[in-house]
Amino acid sequence: MPGWLLEPGAVRRSIEDPVAAFERLIETFSVSEFLGYCTPSIPDLERAWAKKKGLPASQAKESLKRLLGDLLTEKRNAPSLKAI
Repeated sequence: MPGWLLEPGAVRRSIEDPVAAFERLIETFSVSEFLGYCTPSIPDLERAWAKKKGLPASQAKESLKRLLGDLLTEKRNAPSLKAI
């Protein structure tokens, strides 16, 4: 569109293999220190929870939510416009 420029997005960095990262950092960080800098993927954790507990995927979210209680926080994204 005239007058508009597509600007590249910000670079997002992530660690693909946290176990390997910890192995390289083990002399500097304890397990609890390292985990303090990690944010697990809740959907991945729910899938793993379902598999370990032998639960249907449909029950994993609520089951894990009951167990974690106030340790699990939910935040809503900012509202966005939607054509109706």
